[in-house]
Amino acid sequence: MRKNAAYEAMDSEAKPIPGFAGYFASRDGRIWSIRAIANRRPGIARRLIPTYKYRYPRVTFRTDKGPIQSSVHRAVLLTWVGPPPTPKHHGCHNN
Repeated sequence: MRKNAAYEAMDSEAKPIPGFAGYFASRDGRIWSIRAIANRRPGIARRLIPTYKYRYPRVTFRTDKGPIQSSVHRAVLLTWVGPPPTPKHHGCHNN
């Protein structure tokens, strides 16, 4: 697999996001994709740029079921802490 500089940086700092194949999250909120889209080959990493439509930064994950939007903090918690006990639970923003 071909790797670029972004992939090398991501590889040492990020973990796969559970439930979203080809997406990775770092502890500091950076989200990467290595999914093949359009004319790009898999293995070429790109960092996702979050949108701020709903106050907190959000990213869109492309899945087989269609696009799914998630807040960046939810993706980071899912990756590094695990799933919430119930859908009503949410992350604390005391940083």
